[in-house]
Amino acid sequence: MGTIYSEAELVWDGRMTLGEGPVWDARSGTLIFVDIAGKRVHFLEPSLQTHRFVQLEQMVGAAVPRQSGGLVLALEQGFYTLDPVTGTLEQLADPEPGRADIRFNDGKCDAAGRFFAGTMDREELSPKGVLYALEPDGTIRKALEGVTTSNGLDWSPDGRTMYYIDSPTRRVFAFDYDPASGSSATGERS
Repeated sequence: MGTIYSEAELVWDGRMTLGEGPVWDARSGTLIFVDIAGKRVHFLEPSLQTHRFVQLEQMVGAAVPRQSGGLVLALEQGFYTLDPVTGTLEQLADPEPGRADIRFNDGKCDAAGRFFAGTMDREELSPKGVLYALEPDGTIRKALEGVTTSNGLDWSPDGRTMYYIDSPTRRVFAFDYDPASGSSATGERS
């Protein structure tokens, strides 16, 4: 049985501008997270008590580890890969080129490795955003349209329900989800 802690302990004092999107990379024992406005991807290795970051030129909404190594990012201008050692970025695709009124925000992978990341209205006023799915084969599809601030994704333990938040609604939407195809029912379940 593991240790039970009765108090919270500060492991690293990040003082980020807009810190979000923590994801645990079990292979490397690293907590990966982003500072959206600071344009940084952070790497915290608790067992080694080390922290480092990669500085980017664009706002970064989400970062997820790739099975083949490195990361996939949702940056202001599309999907990119990042080599965290060299800092090398490679653009995979920009589903909405030339759109200065939107940017990518939050994102997460489903159990099959599909990277869902959503765009948002930069002014957070209009439903201009889209939730995209970047498939493992590199194709991109629209999963949901009419989003103001895409923010928050997760799946039920059996993978059959996708939870999604559009921040201004102050609601968590639950959609029927097919883990095999990565498709969700268009109607709101709850």
